[in-house]
Amino acid sequence: MKFLLSCLFVAIVGLSSDGLAVTIFEDGGTSDFAGADPTGAIVRDGPSGDPTTVNLLAGADLGPTDIQDASFLNVFDGTTVDDFDASGSASLEISGGSHGTVDYLDGSSGLISGGSFVSCFPCLRLFANANATVTGGTFSSPNQVVALASGFSTLQIHGGSFTGIVRATDDSRIEIFGGGIERAQSLDQATVVLYGDGFLASEGATIVLDGFGEITDSFNGTITGELSDGSPLAIDALNGVVGSKIVLAPGAPSVPGLSDAARLSLALALLAAGVLFTSARVAEA
Repeated sequence: MKFLLSCLFVAIVGLSSDGLAVTIFEDGGTSDFAGADPTGAIVRDGPSGDPTTVNLLAGADLGPTDIQDASFLNVFDGTTVDDFDASGSASLEISGGSHGTVDYLDGSSGLISGGSFVSCFPCLRLFANANATVTGGTFSSPNQVVALASGFSTLQIHGGSFTGIVRATDDSRIEIFGGGIERAQSLDQATVVLYGDGFLASEGATIVLDGFGEITDSFNGTITGELSDGSPLAIDALNGVVGSKIVLAPGAPSVPGLSDAARLSLALALLAAGVLFTSARVAEA
């Protein structure tokens, strides 16, 4: 009873942008929620500007859920949410549950370490300078785009399983250190980086790149090797011709405090200096 009263105190019923009555968390404090609202929820800063933190616990069942301002939503196992929209400086972390599409927008950020995301097209989307890291979870969108980074966004994949196309476009970057990847695409000035070893990129019988380096030309073939976490890599890959590229890089140097961009720059600098083995493009004999 005490738990229910605390939830009622911090959650109110308001209207979404679509005019629907939804559960709103906006007290600027921290609360746990394990209730249900099929119309959805909004998590946003309190009247004084303090961020609101909500922990979705086992049993929570929500419709479309928005995380706004600088507020934080933490989603645990045993939960169900139709879809998520994180925007502004909001943070969204998901460690379990069964959910629909996850959208990180407008500079928002988050971590997905578990959960099931199926029957969503795509299941994970980043737009407009968003940043997200995936270390676990199952994402399934067969023969469709399953994860998309667009508009100067950055997606890091350290684990998890992705059935479908992982696509970077519009000046964004996807960095893949581990996990199960089926297909990868880099389009429209975007970059896809694969960290690992033993890489071989080929188009049919033609070897395009053996080892480390960059694929900057139009490419539609396969890339095999081993990712940094030891996961085997055997993917279909596509690189567009409008400034996009696929980078095959050695396991990223582990330097505390080193940013993603700096780590990538360091790896490429080592390649350029000849410290690490790089094979030139090899044409079919």
